Amino acid sequence: MGTIEIKPSLLIGLLFTLTLLWHKAGAQENIRWEIQRYDGWYNNLMYHKHNSAGSRLSRLLPANYADGVYQALQEPHVPNARRLSNVVAQGDSDQLSQKNRTVLGVFFGFHVLAEISEANNPGCPAEFLNLQIPPGDPVFDPSNSQEVVLPFQRMSWAAGTGRSPNNPREMVKMSLLFGLRLSL
Repeated sequence: MGTIEIKPSLLIGLLFTLTLLWHKAGAQENIRWEIQRYDGWYNNLMYHKHNSAGSRLSRLLPANYADGVYQALQEPHVPNARRLSNVVAQGDSDQLSQKNRTVLGVFFGFHVLAEISEANNPGCPAEFLNLQIPPGDPVFDPSNSQEVVLPFQRMSWAAGTGRSPNNPREMVKMSLLFGLRLSL
């Protein structure tokens, strides 16, 4: 019978792979139990606070502020929220939707709004922005005064951010999932 020749690089690779399989990199070895938590803590064993409530909100795209630091974009750079809502929800109440819009969409939107507003802790100092109401809005400006605004409070931000274009404001994640509150 012939002998099998193993190259040293293959042997090193095999030993390295076995080492990684034997020792879970980054995970804590002394944890032998699991408790489901509702605040996102320990959802990722390597980064325990990653995406937990109170951590910085993860961004998939770079921040986009009017001044590059912290001032929110307003019209004409972003669509007016009230005008957008009116366009999406308009139609006769006794007719079937031609675009398959249902009350479920409005209900889901309200659910998202409740999730955001109930988990919203104000920043310190508190900052308010005004949502411009389109003139003649049937609910908020029926007299066509053209001066109606809806004020709302901005959510809290991470300390030490929002001071320069190289360090734009980072929001703090206050909510976990739709339907889950921090009060659980």
